[in-house]
Amino acid sequence: MLAPATRTPPSLPDFIIGGAMKSATSSLHHLLSNHEQVYLPDGETHFFCMDDPVQHSGFFFPARAPSQRAPDYDRHGETNLDWYRQLFEPAHPDQCVGDYSSTYLPAPDAPLRIKRLLPDVKLLFMLRNPVDRTYSHYWHRVKTGRAVHGFEYELQHGPSTLLLRSFYKPQLERYFDFFPED
Repeated sequence: MLAPATRTPPSLPDFIIGGAMKSATSSLHHLLSNHEQVYLPDGETHFFCMDDPVQHSGFFFPARAPSQRAPDYDRHGETNLDWYRQLFEPAHPDQCVGDYSSTYLPAPDAPLRIKRLLPDVKLLFMLRNPVDRTYSHYWHRVKTGRAVHGFEYELQHGPSTLLLRSFYKPQLERYFDFFPED
């Protein structure tokens, strides 16, 4: 396992699942979180891209309590890091600790932020056929009430993330600038 034998909770992640949205990242999260040697917080944390207005256009909200994250990663660094650490407090010392957010791959600031805080973290990126991923993303938006037009119309006039999140090459290249490909 990846977890050091002498870990003292709370710890920061040993690995990050950062794959493309609608590429089975939630399924992998579910499978791993049910393993006794792995700890993953419930749901996506979005820690390394919490202030990205393109990836989280509907997310912005003020922090309501000191233990919650603030919407500016750099300006509220200590508050945000305290919030992030608290997510991993339930992990046992012998567990491998992970984080997951499907927005880490397309978020431009995430690779450098991850490298600065977790220089030796293992990265797992789930990818899917780009056309299938885009179409699945569209239906996700329909199901959640954020798309009300047909697929072609949404591609032309909807949010850029619908299409841009399927352009994997530039997204992965940003990570290869900071992490080895293995």
